[in-house]
Amino acid sequence: MAVIFKEEVLSGSLLGVWEISEVESDLLQMVNLSFAEQAFFSEIKNARRRKEWLAVRCLLQQLGRGAQEIFYDRFSKPYLASGDFQIGISHSSRLAVVLLGSSPLAVDVELCGRNIEPIRHKFLTEKELQLIDNKQYNKHLLLHWCAKETLYKLHGKKQLDFKKNLYIRSFLPQEQGRFWGEIRLKNSISKHRLHYFQIADNLIVYTEQTI
Repeated sequence: MAVIFKEEVLSGSLLGVWEISEVESDLLQMVNLSFAEQAFFSEIKNARRRKEWLAVRCLLQQLGRGAQEIFYDRFSKPYLASGDFQIGISHSSRLAVVLLGSSPLAVDVELCGRNIEPIRHKFLTEKELQLIDNKQYNKHLLLHWCAKETLYKLHGKKQLDFKKNLYIRSFLPQEQGRFWGEIRLKNSISKHRLHYFQIADNLIVYTEQTI
């Protein structure tokens, strides 16, 4: 299916979305892999994971940044070999998403039909739960989950508790929009504007700015 969304967002960042409908052999023909990437890819055994991995690299090339190799730091945060751009990556079973920009950024995607209600108490405080809109319960829960995943990736150093360190301010979900989240550490609180929209039965949340 290739690229279904490509748009400049935030302060000059570029967001791309790839719908994963190809078979693995087709994806391999679309992407230029380095020897190191070919070796890494050969070690991936899960069929879905192989397609997701390839789709991300196909998308990166389609965003006009060429065949750049993606590396991961010791906290598993992605970065580009060239160092020219910051990169955020996410994927569901249907979509691969890449966000590129000059500032630290992050993105998350989840299938709209995913049921996270059984684990709500693991990532939401009682105050946050009380503010969930009962008329849009599942979507509101999923947006909170995506938002906290995005903030977790933005922080990039792991060791964050989703309930203690990540907080989402009250908002009512729309088709698309924005709301505020916070990363609360021992000696600091950073505030982040989170943007979201729905595409191909998936929710996408992304952020860049820090206040």
